[in-house]
Amino acid sequence: FLPWLMLRHLARTIMTDSDLARRPIYSAIRSKLTAHLAPTHLHITDTSAQHSEHAAMRAQGHTETHFQVTVVSERFRGELPVRRHRMVYE
Repeated sequence: FLPWLMLRHLARTIMTDSDLARRPIYSAIRSKLTAHLAPTHLHITDTSAQHSEHAAMRAQGHTETHFQVTVVSERFRGELPVRRHRMVYE
């Protein structure tokens, strides 16, 4: 059973293939993390809108610049936090 608020959140975050095609950086992050870590839980939040007024972000010319990622994977078991971070960035 998922609370109503959680269901509403899930409905907003489920993306179709056409959504993913318009979000190449999001799609790349998702596919690489899925392939490398085989996560049991993966949640990616695009926080780019919070940084849209920064001069460096306007100069980028695209809208996907910042993401918050939560990953749960068995591959993290027994690893120190620093090693876990390295595994994500590899």
